[in-house]
Amino acid sequence: MVEVVFEIHDDNDDENDIDEYPNVTAEEYYHSLGEANTPLWDGCTTYTKLKLASELVNLKSELVNLKSESVISQSHYKRMLEIMKGISLNGWATIPNDFYEAKKMLAPLYLHKHKIHACVNNCMLYYKETEEIDNCIHFLEPRYKPTYSR
Repeated sequence: MVEVVFEIHDDNDDENDIDEYPNVTAEEYYHSLGEANTPLWDGCTTYTKLKLASELVNLKSELVNLKSESVISQSHYKRMLEIMKGISLNGWATIPNDFYEAKKMLAPLYLHKHKIHACVNNCMLYYKETEEIDNCIHFLEPRYKPTYSR
């Protein structure tokens, strides 16, 4: 009776098992995780290709002045990578060539973001079924700041 309730099947019920390949997004993610284990050169135990790229992107983001402008430009970033390649073993063929390539390497690992608006009174979110509404349903406050032409 317990077997009927929980629908226990025998181990020979493999006819519905199908091998599936991951979708494109998952495949890119697994590829990036695979690169996490790629050493910069044979015998290098401190840095992998992905660790170096993530630390360099993080370094650039930390070098920001009070006006939220990057202190290091992309051309300086690229020059820094060229110097690192010049002094390294075998030119570090696995190091990214520029900031764009480093960010592209890390892109599959980033979480996607979706901006959700809120009422000025914090009484509701403009999300899912209320995503298209332009005024608060409780206080009729406008969703966006009104602009006045002169």
